[in-house]
Amino acid sequence: MPLWMAAFLAGSFAAAAMDIVMVAIRFSIHSPFSMPVIVGSTLLPNARPRERRTLGTAVHLFIGSFFSIAFLTLAERSFVNELPLLMASVGWGVALWLVTGLLILPLMKRGFMGEETDDFAWAILLLGHLVYGLVLGLLLPFIFLSQ
Repeated sequence: MPLWMAAFLAGSFAAAAMDIVMVAIRFSIHSPFSMPVIVGSTLLPNARPRERRTLGTAVHLFIGSFFSIAFLTLAERSFVNELPLLMASVGWGVALWLVTGLLILPLMKRGFMGEETDDFAWAILLLGHLVYGLVLGLLLPFIFLSQ
């Protein structure tokens, strides 16, 4: 299996794990914050809630897959390749958290770190992105080397 395909697959699983953790946290603290709903609402503001959530989930999984390929490309061509893979991938998750909270969510009119949606959105996002980085770092060698 080519490396980019392994990265795409690992990124899909990592994004799914991230979404599962974020849903579990969201329900445990009764938070309205949901990244798939935010993405779906931005893309299809007039659609029914279920359609927005479904589209948002699909797009979020694709974004996670795309960013895993970007991670491998960056890791091959920079100082990141000097770090252990798990440390680098968790660091990548933190970098994506910062970009999401400081740039993407404000552009989607959700405020700094999603504060317009929930006061704890920053923590939900951080934990989700840490899980993304962790799962990505654990799965990449397994998927790539299993072929």
